[in-house]
This record gives sequence, C-alpha cells and structure tokens, in this order.
Amino acid sequence: MKILSLISAICIIAFINSSAQTKNKQYSFKTSPGMTAEIEVTDINIIINSNSSETAKVTVTGNSNADLERIKVFETSGGIKISGENYSSLTDRASTLTIEMLLPDYYNLSVSSNNSNISIHNIDGNKRIRHFKGKIRIENSTGDIDVKTGDGSVDVHNQNGMLEIVTATGDIFLNSVDGESKLITASGDISMNNVGTIVSVETASGSINVNPGLSLQNISLSSISGDITVNLTEQSGVSLRVKTFSGELDIDGGFRRSDSSGALTRSITATIGNGAIQMDCYTISGDIRISK
Repeated sequence: MKILSLISAICIIAFINSSAQTKNKQYSFKTSPGMTAEIEVTDINIIINSNSSETAKVTVTGNSNADLERIKVFETSGGIKISGENYSSLTDRASTLTIEMLLPDYYNLSVSSNNSNISIHNIDGNKRIRHFKGKIRIENSTGDIDVKTGDGSVDVHNQNGMLEIVTATGDIFLNSVDGESKLITASGDISMNNVGTIVSVETASGSINVNPGLSLQNISLSSISGDITVNLTEQSGVSLRVKTFSGELDIDGGFRRSDSSGALTRSITATIGNGAIQMDCYTISGDIRISK
C-alpha cells in the first residue's frame, strides 16, 4: 500500500511540474496607427499594451499541455486578426493559454471572447468588446469604449472619450472618466468616481454609488430596487430632481428644497448654488441618499 501511495504521489508531482512548464510562440507585424486588431477567443486571457512604434507584437503563451498552433495569428488588410475559436478548456482541460499584444499607441480593438480576463493599457483607439464571462480592465485610454458583457465585471480608469457599458450581472467601476457615459446593468453594482460631462445610468437591482467630477454637466440615475448614493463634495451648483415610489429619501447638505408626496410617489426638487448641473435620480423601491 505504501509503495502504491508513493507511486501515486510521484505521478501527481510529475503532472504538476509538467503543467507548470510554459512555452510560447511569437509573431511580429509591420503595421501603423489607426488600424484594428480583431480577437475572437474562448477560455484565453488577453493582455494588451502599447509599444510606441509601428510594429505589432503578439506572444501566445501556454503550459506544456497547450497546443499553440490552434491559435491563429495573421495580418489582414485592416490590421491584425487572432482567432482561437477552436480552442476551449472544455475540451482541453489541462491546458492554459494567454495572448499578450504590443500595439501602436493609437490602435482600434474589436474583441469577442468567452470566459476570458481582458486587460488593456495605454491604447488610444476605439474599443469594441463583446464578452460573456470574465473580468475586463481598461486603463489610460482615449477613444470610444463599447462593452457588452454577461457575467463579467468592467473596470475603467483614466478614460477620455465616449463610454457605453452594458452588463447582465457584472459590476461596473469607473474612475476618472472624462466623456459621455452610458451604463446599463441588470443586477450588477455601479461605482463611479470623478466622472464628467453627461452620465446616464440604469440598473434593475444593483446599487449605484457616485462621486462626480468637476466637469460634470448632467447625470441621470435610475434603479428599480437598488439604492442610489451620491456624494457632491466638489460640486458648487446642482439642480436636483429625486423621485421614488416606496424607497426612502435622504437629502442633506444645505439644498434649497421642495418636497411633495402623491398617492404613489414621493419626490424632492432641490437646488444648491447656481444649479448649473442637472441631476435626476429615480427608483421604484430603492433608497436615495444625496450628501453635500
């Protein structure tokens, strides 16, 4: 029995060591800013950075069980395409793969992925992402962002450009975003810090937490059963319209306000300073808290 246990332990250790070994395949293309990288993968993590040159570099890395040849990387008339549609961890259970890309500063992205984590840094181009499951993080970006995901969180930091994010259950976090933003989620939570210009947020049951930026112009926050919390510490002029059916309302901070209650709803209209920023908050059963 001891001999069998020892043999089993040796086999397990050998398997772990084999799986831990990595291999990679590299590609390099002469390209130019303004072109597009198309990526279609499943169960493969994606990391994208800029390289401040007109050369695009792609590295596909996997463990010893991964078949790198099943990831196709090739040049197109519009840029680069990466396809891993035939690869899935459901059929390749012991293999893991990661795609790393270095692209010119301004390069467009079109990503279609499932069960993948996506990390994008310092890419100044338009980004279109269709994603089912996994985390998405975008940092230090200009250009428009269009993300639709099922069960995946989305983090955007230091963005300058239009932004539209739609999720089913994934959370959304924005930090230092200067541009028109539209966020929609069914049950994910939404947190925004230092967001500017025009912001529209809709959620069914997720909570909404906002610390607006100084460049904010208009903001609309809507939730069915989720709570809404807004901290207006840096805003000098706000026109506020708040309405709920059965939620609680808590408005403080020196607003000039007018309260009204109907048969089914309760609403508050309030102003602070010159009222230059228009803010609308609406819930069915969620609570609303506005602080200054």
